[in-house]
Amino acid sequence: ALHAGQGRIALGIEISATHHRAVSSGHVVGVATRVHGGGSVATYEIEITDERGRRVCSSRLTCMLRDA
Repeated sequence: ALHAGQGRIALGIEISATHHRAVSSGHVVGVATRVHGGGSVATYEIEITDERGRRVCSSRLTCMLRDA
């Protein structure tokens, strides 16, 4: 939504995720890195880690950007 900008919306059109390990307590942190940021489509790689810095999930999200 931040990439889409004011007066626009982001619609998720594809997501894939690989879960590497379980987390049963504590906190996780997700960091999204833009791979492509066009005017109508944006793709992000998302890395989710646990409190010890171990990767628990690798994900890729593609969104369509449209006027609201």
